Order: sequence, then structure tokens, then C-alpha cells
Amino acid sequence: MGMMDKYRKRAEEKEKDAATPPPHGLTFAEIKQDREKSHLFLLLLKQNGHKDLATRIAERKVAGAADVQLIEKQRKIFAEKMVQSEKVEKFLTKENMVSLARNHPNFEAIVNAGSEQAIRAIKNHLREISITDESKFNAVVESLKIHDDYENGGEYKELDQRVDKLCKDNGITSQEYFDALDTQDPIEKKKALQKLASKSYGEFRKALDWISGGSLSEGTLKSLQNSQDSMENQIEELNKRKGDIGSALFLTITSDKAEAMLNAVYNEESPEKPKSGFLDAQKDSTLDEVQLQKEWKAKKAMMGHANYNQLNKTERDVVKEQFLKEQDEKYEKKNKGKGGWHDFFAAVIKSLLDLYDKDKLE
Repeated sequence: MGMMDKYRKRAEEKEKDAATPPPHGLTFAEIKQDREKSHLFLLLLKQNGHKDLATRIAERKVAGAADVQLIEKQRKIFAEKMVQSEKVEKFLTKENMVSLARNHPNFEAIVNAGSEQAIRAIKNHLREISITDESKFNAVVESLKIHDDYENGGEYKELDQRVDKLCKDNGITSQEYFDALDTQDPIEKKKALQKLASKSYGEFRKALDWISGGSLSEGTLKSLQNSQDSMENQIEELNKRKGDIGSALFLTITSDKAEAMLNAVYNEESPEKPKSGFLDAQKDSTLDEVQLQKEWKAKKAMMGHANYNQLNKTERDVVKEQFLKEQDEKYEKKNKGKGGWHDFFAAVIKSLLDLYDKDKLE
């Protein structure tokens, strides 16, 4: 390939990349293939008043620019909600959950009953309320933002950098500093900090510092002592903001929800019922023509072919209608209680059976 061909191909690839930017979040096809995501997407459609669109999706009757644009709009909303949920979920480590639960007895009971299961249940819960109770979810997101802004900026960050520089300038490791701060006896603690304050001195300067009663290292010693107080104050302020996250999170969990979580954890059950995914519902509610004809032949065999053949057309139609009603009841039973997309596909298959051409049954 010559230089011109290489250059042309390079330009074409750039143009292609510019013309087709990657979608924000999962594609619609990827959402349908994921059990949990498709369940949550259906919740979003219902919440935003688009049950009719969900029905058209189940019926495979999405048509026209209006439907396509509406699905894309909802997909983008869904993607943003999942991004916000993931931010909160990253914060919900085992350590943070235990810390958050301390001020809320019911919340603490859930975490202490089985922290890993409880965390999974709470994460699932947060994903759902990001759609079904946006105001409460946004309160959690806002409290987390305030916490992160405080931790990553302002006085907290400045103090972190100042103490880090203090230790490095004086050849002190963080472990050495923390070990000295952990000394319980006040006199021994001061001695330990005094030793660190002069750690970077040469032998001669250390001797001068000792002779002068620590006057050379006095400034560093005071900085090391004051830094502990400053760090404790900043951590207390950060913990207050962490407590606000716990309060916002706790307010999203009703007493019934808390009881359900506790029961599930103590009984070693899954914290959340398996969700009805799009593909699960589609598989359970697809009208199989081959299987339908097979079951129809089985029904005629039970009646006796001779007996069926003796019926006139009106009587045969009655038998066929009864058979189709039995098929409808079979699918209804199969989908009962599963909710989610199963409800929509059950309606689709009922419609198909109601309109089924009886003449196909021979």
C-alpha cells in the first residue's frame, strides 16, 4: 500500500470516527440482553409514562422516527442514572457501610446481619430508587458530592499536602509519625516526636539541639504536634459529611424494606428476587407454532380421531377455541407473578392467541 493509499485510509477512519461517536452508556440491544438492566429500563419507561412504548417493544412493533427518538431519549436518561448509581455504589464499601450504620440502629442491624449480602441488597435498592424515587436518590448523590468535594479540596486537601511535606522535609515516614502519635504516655509521646523533629539533623546539629534543650527543632516539634490536632479536626468534619450520606441513605429504606432485607440475610436467601429480564420474558412468551400444532394433535388423539372427525365445522371450532383458551391459560400461568417484562409479553401472546386463525389447526 502506497503513501497516498495509507493517507486516504487514515483520513477515512478519522471521518468515520467523527461521524459515528460511541453511544453514552449501554446500547438498547445491550440493555435488552442484560437481565437487571432490562428490568430497570422497564421501570424507567413505566415511571416516565411510556408503558405503551414498552408494549410496542414487546410486540416488536417499534416503528417510525418518533418511537426511535423516544427510545434513544430514555436510553440516555437511563445511562445517566446508572452512572450516578455507580458513583454511590463505589462509596459503599464494607468499611464505609459499617461506619455509616453506626448512627442508625435499624440500618446497623442490616449490615451486621451479613454485610456482603446487605451491601448487594442496598446497591440493588439504590439502582431502583434512582428511577422510582428520584428525589430521595438525588439526596444521597448530593450528600456524597459534598463529602467528596470536602475530601478532595479546600482545607482537608491543603492539610494533607502540608503534613506530607512536613514529614518529607524532615525525613519522617508516615508510619514513624503515626507510631509516635499513637504513644499513650504524654511524656513519652513528646520524646518520640522530638526525636522525629531532629531526625534529619547531622550528628553535630543533633548535639547542638540537645545542648540547647531542643531549641533548634522546636518549630518542627510544634508543627508535628499541631498537625495531629488539625488532622483530627478535619477527620471529624469529614465524618460529619459521611454521616449525612448515611442519613440520606437511611431515609430511602422503608421499615418494610428493612425488614425484608433482614429476613433475607438471616435466612440466607438472596437479598433481592431475581429480576424479570427482557430476554427471559421473551423466551417464556414466544408462541411456538410447531409446539402448538404438536399439542393440538395430542388433544385430538385424547379425544379420538374418529370422534373428532365426526364433528361438524361448528363443533370443531368450539373444540379449537377451547384448545386456544387452554393455551392462553398455560402461558398466563407460566408468566404469573414474574412481573416486569413478563406482564407485557403475556399480553402480547394473549393477543396472538385471541386472533389466531383456527383454520391452521387441522
